[in-house]
Amino acid sequence: MHGRRAHRGPSLRGTDGRHRQAVVGATPELREREFIKMASLVAAFTEALRQRGVEPDVASLAAETGITVFRVAFERWVAAPDDADLAKIMRTTLDDLTGLTASTG
Repeated sequence: MHGRRAHRGPSLRGTDGRHRQAVVGATPELREREFIKMASLVAAFTEALRQRGVEPDVASLAAETGITVFRVAFERWVAAPDDADLAKIMRTTLDDLTGLTASTG
């Protein structure tokens, strides 16, 4: 396929991403499914951290925080212009959280 890009289906960005977010947000069953997926990721990350010797409560805190930062950053990325960098948005989101926790201490 010289000179052509393969079609990869709908994008999670732009109109498709915003439409997906709106549908999920408006549908209780899809919100629940999304929540279950995120909870499964938290459990997997928590277990992986525990296997690396991280204390269970700290592993849980790190996993929950990481997934929350990802979820918020992803929502920001979907709403951002098409040239936005997800990694940069994730760093900014984590910086926002760090600033919030530093200012309340």
